[in-house]
Amino acid sequence: MSRRRTEELSIISDSPKRRPYASKISFIIGGGSKYNFDGEACLLFDNDYITKIKPENSGRHDRDQQLQTLTATIEGFSTASEAEKMGLKLTLSVLWAAISINWPIKLAYHTPQPCMVFDRTISKGLTLSCFATATVTSPPKMISGLLEQILSKDVKLDKNLLLSMELFASAKMEMSERAKFISLVSSIEPLATAESYENKELEELVNKLILKIKDGVSLDKSAKDSITTRVKNLCQESVSQSIRRLVGKYIPNNKEVLRKIDEAYKIRSIILHTGSFDADLDEKSSEIEEIIRFIYSRIIGEDLLFPVKL
Repeated sequence: MSRRRTEELSIISDSPKRRPYASKISFIIGGGSKYNFDGEACLLFDNDYITKIKPENSGRHDRDQQLQTLTATIEGFSTASEAEKMGLKLTLSVLWAAISINWPIKLAYHTPQPCMVFDRTISKGLTLSCFATATVTSPPKMISGLLEQILSKDVKLDKNLLLSMELFASAKMEMSERAKFISLVSSIEPLATAESYENKELEELVNKLILKIKDGVSLDKSAKDSITTRVKNLCQESVSQSIRRLVGKYIPNNKEVLRKIDEAYKIRSIILHTGSFDADLDEKSSEIEEIIRFIYSRIIGEDLLFPVKL
């Protein structure tokens, strides 16, 4: 550890008023999984902040199983905005660790952001909760190594990526196969931003159609507004098209992966609109899970601890 970093950590620890702000999250693990931290631990990452992880005794149960609760805190910031930024990064690191190991995590919070900033010199602050289920007890060194992959590198904080990973990691906590499948398939949507076709001929055609609808169709105003909104969307790609483009970017030249994505969205649509059930949802969920985990690894720029074969 460098002398400068040692001095910075000493300031955070011994002079809290100079670096008063911190950010905190909590995560709850169950279903046979366990982060094997015995008491509070300080994680030695290569940065100028103090990151701690602490087991809590929540006594919470789910599906007749004990859930383990841990709280992670990152502290040592002179402004609340810095603490919020690193709190989001800490959240991303926890989600990435779960996805890399293929553990589910369900974030549970009642604030606009999935982390809580607090002044550690005034109060203990509030916590964010997330839930996870898996079957293997993993050593602290492995978990902290995965967290450090995010916390110690210059990762762009993308809120759409955070939302996507949150939906994905929580899917396995769903009680039914249908709910799990819908959550998994939906988790890729925040990553797929629809792009405009940027075609003047198409835009002119759409504008003419909108004028005809407004002036020549016998419908009430609310119905016309609804129709014209949908017509305007013809100038940009559909959600399914943007998802295909996203998948093609990170998994190029793989027709089988695109086929599975297309099939998954068709099944999701059928389930949502008819309430039906697909007999092979468990298998299809596993296929989609592997595809999305692989895409996350490419976006993050790190290999999965438990890799997938596409």
